[in-house]
Amino acid sequence: LIIVNAALMGIEIDVAGQVGQNDIPTWFSTVNKLVVVIFVVETALKLLAMGCKDFFKGPDALWNCFDVLIVSLSVAESM
Repeated sequence: LIIVNAALMGIEIDVAGQVGQNDIPTWFSTVNKLVVVIFVVETALKLLAMGCKDFFKGPDALWNCFDVLIVSLSVAESM
């Protein structure tokens, strides 16, 4: 999913360079929002499965915090 998201972002940038920022097809925004929702659900399920203590203080705590940061920034950008 991360690779698909990166590829779509690259294609969107290429299209924006060709047609202009205001003429990008709306489906790019829709697909981006769908990907963000999937990442939010994934992060929430991981948090529920691990519990707060293991999620934020376990062996993968730094990666989990990084994921939360990236997903939060993606949500903020999508609004």
